Amino acid sequence: MEDVEMEKMVSCNTEEEEEDILLPGFRFHPTDEELVGFYLKRKVEKKLFTIDLIKHVDIYKFDPWDLPRVSKISSTVGEKEWYFFCRRGRKYKNSIRPNRVTVSGFWKATGIDKPIYGVEEYHNNSIIGLKKSLVYYKGSAGKGTKTDWMMHEFRLPLDQKHAKDNFEDAVRPEVWTVCRIFKRDVTCRKHALDWQNKKKNNNNKNNDNNININWNQLIQEHAVLKNQKIAWSFWVRKKLKIFLEN
Repeated sequence: MEDVEMEKMVSCNTEEEEEDILLPGFRFHPTDEELVGFYLKRKVEKKLFTIDLIKHVDIYKFDPWDLPRVSKISSTVGEKEWYFFCRRGRKYKNSIRPNRVTVSGFWKATGIDKPIYGVEEYHNNSIIGLKKSLVYYKGSAGKGTKTDWMMHEFRLPLDQKHAKDNFEDAVRPEVWTVCRIFKRDVTCRKHALDWQNKKKNNNNKNNDNNININWNQLIQEHAVLKNQKIAWSFWVRKKLKIFLEN
């Protein structure tokens, strides 16, 4: 009996170790359409996934730099984006405004929601989801310091038929979302700014050269006209002198 139990324990440990092993060379880079049309839709419909890659986490209980370690896809495989299923909670009990406050700061939305269109034939180029971009600020609202952490929050569009039948569920703020967390690459941004400044300086230099060339042309033209004026004046004086002598 002890040998059988030992074999079962070894078998269970082996299975758990195999589940924790990440596939070599695997990278999870889904498109916006895939996140909404497949992963989020299946989550809302309570359908299982063959491989569970996106973890259900209340991301607002964590600071963004702590999220990679709780992700299904660890940062140890070189990933720079992390994905989570999350429900948006209420900021106030009787409000539909979502709560985006974390331990050390808050997430702030930038711009308006961007529609995501389905390109598959059965979608007929219709809107299958909405994408919201957010930036993380350390500190309290109004006094926060902007960081390089960003989030793309995806959600399904409101079903108009369901909204008419059940208004309370339609406006409920605790809707399922799938979130993409990442940190902007400051190095790339710095190189881009340097390149833009260099290009701007080169354009200004070319404009200055063009201006100098135009001034040179004007000086040359002025000199020609001046010489012509002197020659004309000399010819007039010469003719007048001849006339007076006669």
